[in-house]
Amino acid sequence: MNILAKLLRDRKGQGTVEYLMMIAVIVGVIMVIGTMFKPQMSGIFNSVMEKIRGTVDFVGAPR
Repeated sequence: MNILAKLLRDRKGQGTVEYLMMIAVIVGVIMVIGTMFKPQMSGIFNSVMEKIRGTVDFVGAPR
């Protein structure tokens, strides 16, 4: 019975487990948000690429 009481009082690994759980929740939230905004991200990247391409064409044009 004394061993069981020691195990219940020992909390060395508690902090590590809590940090791992927090990281797992944060990663899960990021994955859900990424999935929700996937269609919009494609449009944003295409818009940025068009602007970069236009700038490169403007700077590279002979004068």
